[in-house]
Parts: sequence; C-alpha cells; structure tokens
Amino acid sequence: MKISGEMVELRRLRINDLEMVRRWRTSDAIRSRMEYQGEITPEMQHNWFSTINNSVNYFFIIHVHDQAIGLIQLQNINFEDSVAESGLFIGEPSFWGSPAPFAASLPLLDFGINLMGIREISAKVSAVNQQAIDYNKHLGFTIDHSLGGGFLKMSISKSRFDKAIHNQKAFDRFKNTYTLLGFDQPGVSQGIFIRQSLSPSV
Repeated sequence: MKISGEMVELRRLRINDLEMVRRWRTSDAIRSRMEYQGEITPEMQHNWFSTINNSVNYFFIIHVHDQAIGLIQLQNINFEDSVAESGLFIGEPSFWGSPAPFAASLPLLDFGINLMGIREISAKVSAVNQQAIDYNKHLGFTIDHSLGGGFLKMSISKSRFDKAIHNQKAFDRFKNTYTLLGFDQPGVSQGIFIRQSLSPSV
C-alpha cells in the first residue's frame, strides 16, 4: 500500500524497513523528544512490528524522490468510536525544517478523515516541544488537555482539518493530486482514491 504525490510518497512500513527506523528512532535528536527514551534492540523492534502490522495501524515510510526520510502513522484506530492517533518524525536531518512533513501529513490526515471516516485524530506531543505544538496547530490540531508526564493531547476533527486547508495560504502549494493504491480496509471505499485538490485557489 502506498500514497503517491508529487512531493512525497508514503509506503506502508515493511519488515526490511525496521533497522532503518530503529536507527532513526534511537538517535539522540529523536529519542529525546519521545515518551520512551530507553534502549530499543532489534528484537524489540521486530516484536513491535508484529503488534502494529494490522488493519488498525497504518505506519508509512516517507519518501522524497525515493529517499526514505522518516515515519508517519495513523494508529490505534477504533472504528466503533471513530477515533485514531497520529504521529510523525523525520529521521534524516537534512529534511528538518523542509516542506516534506506537511506534504506527508496532509494526505495522511485526508486518508484518515475523508476516506476512512475517522471522526477525531489525536496526537501526543511533548509539552516543551514548541515546534511540534506549532506544527500541529498549523495543521488544524488544538490542545485538548495535559496527559501528564510532560505530554499534551492535541486533536483534529474533519471541520478543523477542512478549515485549516481552506484558510491558510501555505497549504496552496500542496494542492497536488495524489493517489492511494492498494487499500483494502473492509467497510470503506476500495480501489484507487484520487484527491484532485487539497485546497482551492487563493
């Protein structure tokens, strides 16, 4: 399964990606911003993969021009309550501060909210990571409450996602066509999903 766009391509996480993700995740820059900051062994990584490689977790490797740069996901999807959690990190330092995270986040949120029909997507963000807080606010997330342990819960609904897209000119440069290939989640539209535009001309 993959989501292809002009700037990025999101490819479903596979077992041969695990060591690369572990290398990113255990780097000082990424680990210091995570809730779990301990050691992650190859065995732990494979055990983790066995728990998330299913129909309620969608983890994608972000590719820019065929270079893998980070990980983005919708996880712990609860179809009964129509809620899910999201997360993202860029593992390659040369892409920190680039447009790539936005170009990856928009189709992922669109996929969850408008194709899968998820009512609310939440994110756990470090309370001292102002860059991540601002980034999520720019996407349309709002702060719900403190989770304790130095983390905040932020969330986004369909109405806030649509408002963020329509009201911020920065999104206009991401209004490219992208396609979703190989999606087979029971109970929702199947086949190729084509989003012609993410925002109107401004």
